[in-house]
Parts: sequence; structure tokens; C-alpha cells
Amino acid sequence: MGDIADMILEGILCKGCGSYIDDGEEPGHPRTCDDCENE
Repeated sequence: MGDIADMILEGILCKGCGSYIDDGEEPGHPRTCDDCENE
């Protein structure tokens, strides 16, 4: 896989829009940013 796909799978980038989630965590699973959660 590519770098972006790996970052989404690690939880660094949002799985919905691909934006960087800047909370200092890398949970090891895909997650969504606050903006995508509110939609």
C-alpha cells in the first residue's frame, strides 16, 4: 500500500476526508476527524 493508505489505517489521517488528526495519538485503527463525525 501507499503511504497515505498506511497513515489512514494507523489512525493518523481521517478515514473520511484524509485530513491530519493532530491529537498526538496513533491508535492503530482507522478513525474519523471531528468534522466528519459531525456530518
